[in-house]
Amino acid sequence: MKVDFRMVFKNQSLKNNYIRIATALVSLVACVWLFKKAYAGQDLEQVWEQAKKVHLMWVAIIAIASLLCHSVRTLRWQMLLKAVGKDVGFLKLFAALMSAYFVNQAIPRVGELLRPYLLYRSDKISYGTSLGTVVAERIIDTICLIILLVSCFVFIGDITGDFFSTHISAPLKGYFGVMPYWKIGAFFVAITMVLYLIVEHFQKKEQAKITEDKPLNKVDEFADDSMKGIGGIVKVENKLLFGLYSIIIWLLYFLMTYLWFFSLDETMHLGVREAVFIWAIGNIGRMVPVQGGGAGAYHYLVIQAFLLFGISAGVAGAMALLIHGLQTMIYVVFGSVSLIAYMLLTEKESDSANI
Repeated sequence: MKVDFRMVFKNQSLKNNYIRIATALVSLVACVWLFKKAYAGQDLEQVWEQAKKVHLMWVAIIAIASLLCHSVRTLRWQMLLKAVGKDVGFLKLFAALMSAYFVNQAIPRVGELLRPYLLYRSDKISYGTSLGTVVAERIIDTICLIILLVSCFVFIGDITGDFFSTHISAPLKGYFGVMPYWKIGAFFVAITMVLYLIVEHFQKKEQAKITEDKPLNKVDEFADDSMKGIGGIVKVENKLLFGLYSIIIWLLYFLMTYLWFFSLDETMHLGVREAVFIWAIGNIGRMVPVQGGGAGAYHYLVIQAFLLFGISAGVAGAMALLIHGLQTMIYVVFGSVSLIAYMLLTEKESDSANI
């Protein structure tokens, strides 16, 4: 019996699209619900009036800090790619990064899969290799985030512990009930084992079809390329500069919260300690996989954090809107332009190559 593999892949692609659409819709519903919860009981007109009082000079400075942060992140990614033998121009990588941020606003986490696709489209870099460098970046940033959260518990534990208990742990227990940590761990281990067995099953099935006159197992090839990309961390030529880039990126992330304090008269008295705490809490909100980079979850946690420091509800709501809103605007404007330009320019490059 002859199998039409084109039809199989087409059906699989359609299935994946349906899954992505369903996931995006669920995520959107969660986003709306979280946003509603964040501003429940607040006078939205008062929030808007407070937001209009913002000093635009500080908004401009924060926007510049944001673009500088993404530029340094691009340089760090460029170093990872060079470490695995792929030399890509800064502007191309910056456009790919901003395109990914833009897509993430609509479909959470999909932007990270877009970056390797764009590099494959423009420079024919193996998808697995470039995805590996993206994963390597995420590993570094996750370690930095863990260090940040641990630091909060160590240096401002009196505030952090109570806040987590009241606004994160208690609500989760309310929705999911009390579950011992060993059960949570066992659940994730079980899920990991099931996924491993599924992948192993399909891999063995694929290997069974391979003969000497057939191409290599694509699963193995992809895995090898991905590991090569992740391994770029240890192969980076100038590790000191690479580490410096990571420090600068996270310092700029911090400033993108701290500098907002100076944009409203009511928050000018807040200091570095408060900024570190609100920044850390905001990062947790952004991790929630809903549209707009954790929209709703971010607003709720940041509002509660400002209230903790004696800021009025109207000002707290305005600050959450301003901090998240500016970043979202940068992603949408620069990201959409980058994506359109990238697709058009790489299409021209492809046409030129075929002439």
